[in-house]
Amino acid sequence: MLVATLLAYRWSRKPRYLAAFARQFDWVWIHQIDHEGGDWFEATAWRDGRPLSFVKGHEWKDPYHGARALMEVSRGLAALLGEATSAGAHR
Repeated sequence: MLVATLLAYRWSRKPRYLAAFARQFDWVWIHQIDHEGGDWFEATAWRDGRPLSFVKGHEWKDPYHGARALMEVSRGLAALLGEATSAGAHR
């Protein structure tokens, strides 16, 4: 979802997609990332963000997906910052 909302913003320039990205990133940072043990919790409760399981990997979920998502987000944010910097330089 992080990658999808960031791409939707880059392609459409509709602020609602950037806002959705920010809300999703905040949720992941606050509730899904295990800041003490590393990696992400697979699922969290919608109401309070508590982990529904402490399983972080299995045959359908491995560290590749989280790492790839963060690399794609990093690239996307860098591109947006580059565009903003370029736009500011042309003024």
